[in-house]
Order: sequence, then structure tokens, then C-alpha cells
Amino acid sequence: MSGKENGLPRVAIGDLAQINPESLGRGTPLDFSFRYLDIQSVTLGSISWKDVSVQRFVSSPSRARRVVRPGDVLLCTVRPYLQAHAYTDWSEREDIVCSTGFAVIRSGDKLESRYLFHHLFFDDVGRQLEGLQTGSNYPAVNESDVRVVTLPLPPLPEQRRIAEVLDTADEAIRRSEALLAKLEQVKAGLLHDLLTRGLDKIGRLRDPEAHPEQFQDSLLGRIPREWRLAAIRDCSDVVTSGSRGWAAHYSDCGALFIRIANLTRSHINLRFGETTFVQPPVGSEGIRTAVLPGDLLISITADVGIIGIAPDEIGEAYVNQHIALARLKSAVVAPRWAGHYLAGPAAQKLFRERNDIGAKAGLNLPAVGGLHLPLPPLPEQRRIAAVLDAHDARIRAERAQLDKLRQIKKGLMHDLLTGKVRVQVHQEAMA
Repeated sequence: MSGKENGLPRVAIGDLAQINPESLGRGTPLDFSFRYLDIQSVTLGSISWKDVSVQRFVSSPSRARRVVRPGDVLLCTVRPYLQAHAYTDWSEREDIVCSTGFAVIRSGDKLESRYLFHHLFFDDVGRQLEGLQTGSNYPAVNESDVRVVTLPLPPLPEQRRIAEVLDTADEAIRRSEALLAKLEQVKAGLLHDLLTRGLDKIGRLRDPEAHPEQFQDSLLGRIPREWRLAAIRDCSDVVTSGSRGWAAHYSDCGALFIRIANLTRSHINLRFGETTFVQPPVGSEGIRTAVLPGDLLISITADVGIIGIAPDEIGEAYVNQHIALARLKSAVVAPRWAGHYLAGPAAQKLFRERNDIGAKAGLNLPAVGGLHLPLPPLPEQRRIAAVLDAHDARIRAERAQLDKLRQIKKGLMHDLLTGKVRVQVHQEAMA
């Protein structure tokens, strides 16, 4: 027992559970076979079973010693801030042994295992473990440290109800993560198909196997016969970048100053979470580096080849020396087509090949201007860009939903695991 929180007693884990109750000893048969769960196979409560190896005791790693039973909680004691904890929610899997890098916690009759498991990802337990860990390069806690970690302890039926609520939140998060992963896979397929086969006049993908006559070989590989190639410099009115010295013009307000931090590899829209403002200099530098709607922006230092397209509502904005700006000819190129193509896998490979390897990696403006774009007829460019934009919008919406679910769970954890909000439990469950 260690005080109270919101009317609930705080109790040490060692008073509620067994720690490392079973281990493989010297008497273990040499041919004993088991599944070995190590730290690398666990990420934030999720076990990657494809990374769980089958071992025989005679040849198993020396750390493969702790026996795991259904319902056990595994607390990662090595670098605990990475939260590679797990709950053994399987019933069909037997002969599981985990690394000594875990503390195996087997709950007694006053502690619900899932309630404990959720606490391991709560800030309160994280802070306690951080205060107990030793070592700088390889921080860890030991078994005696785990025993003294405390948590608020409501009645067992209430613990179960709290675990159910948080389990439901976790399931919603898992479903959202799975959908987001699927959408990302679909996007990869769309990029490959749309950027190499295009869409014909009635919106269908061209088929290079059924209609090889509709395709041609090019510097960029096999492309539709209706497409042509052009270097960025030949289909742009301007190819430029910012210069050094803009730090002298930083301001608390004014025009947007676009940096690499405003570009993202997940889509070609700009992001403004880290916004810098400038009062631009009078003269050629301010004129030359001004951004207009539809401008193509390319990172040319550090993380080379991140693409952005200036939106219609950009307002007054300027680029720094780490970003190349190409003002595409609107009669020839749809900016968002160019953005999607350059952010796609084939163009990104070209960026890597042209990246100047030297004291400081990067691309110069002639190299940027020499990059080739495939140019379908303008209406087709717009059709393709519209499909990819719509898919990106769906990905962003699902990512926002996932962020919202994670915030909701964080709030639930704070309220329920501290006892700040008590859950209702049916009277029969309390009996």
C-alpha cells in the first residue's frame, strides 16, 4: 500500500502479483521446443508472431528462460520507455518462453491483468519506471524495481470494466490503423498504374498487354504513346531557389517563408504546423523567390526530392535556399500532375541518382531543370491528378480519425486509470 489517489488506494505491483513465477532451469530437457518471444518481436503491445522463432532448449539463447502463461503481462525492463510491453491474450498457443528482458507479471485475485496492462502505457507508470531505471546507454529496471511500482486499485469488477472500455478504444485504433495501411497500399498501386499507364478519354487504365501498340519506350521507361517527355526547364517559365541571408528578415508576422519543414513525403500539399514569417527584402531577391499558386517546390538539400505544390490560397510567400521553385507553363503542365509524378517512385529514383554526393548532399538548379516529366494531354493530366488527390484526401481523413481516436484513448486513460472518473458497474458484478 502506498497512499491514495482520488479516493483509491495505491498498491505496489509486488503486493498484487507474482513476478517471474516460472523459469526454464537446468533440468529442462535438452530437446524441449518452444516459441521464443524476444523484445524485437513486440511493439507497443502488439506481438509480431512472424518474428517469433521456434527454439530448442539445447541451442536457445541464454536469455530465453521465462515461461509465459495465458493471462500474463510482460513488462519490458530494457529501455522501458519504448513500451515494448505485451499481454498474453492467446489461449491456443502453448510452450511460450520470453526473454529475460521482460518481467513476467502473473496477477493474483485482486488484480485484473488487462487493467495492469493498460497501466503500463500510462504516463504515471512510465515516470515511475524512468525514475527507477539505471544505466545511460542501456537503461533498464530489475525485478525488485517492478515490484515497487504502484497503481490506483479500484474494486476488481471496476478494473474489469475499465479494461473493457480501453480494450474497445484499442480495437477502434487497430481498425483505423489497418484501414490506413490498406489505403497506403492502394495508393502505391495507383501511383504505379496511373503514372505509367494513364487514363484514356473515358477514364480507363490503358492495358500494355492487351494493347502494346498504345505504348512506347522512353527515357523514363514504357509510357503511353500519346505522352511526350519534357525537361522541367523546357516546360517552366522560371526555375530558381532562395538565397542565404533571409534570417535577417524573420518576423513575428508577415509573409510565409517556406522551408523543407513545410514539405511532406506523404502527399504534395504544403503543411504549416511549423510556420515562419518574413518581411521580404525590397528588390530582386524578394521578386525572384516569391511563390505563386501552382508553383512546383522541390527540396534540394538534406532530404532531397520532397515535393510540394503551392495552393491557390497561398497568399504572399517566399522560399529559402533549400527549395527549388519551378513555375510551370499552365498551357503544358497541370501542376498537381507534375507534383504527383515527381513524388512517385520512378521520379524519386531519379532524384537519388542525381543527388550530388560530396561534402554536402544536394541538387543544383541545372540538375533540377534537367529532370524529365512525362506529359500526357492536359485533360488526362488533370484526370489522373484528381484521382490521386481524392485518394490522398481519404488517407488524410483516416489519419485525422486515427489521431482523434488516440487522443480519445489518452483522455480515457487519464480519467479512468487515475480514478478521476469512476465507471459504473452493475450491482451483480460487484457481488
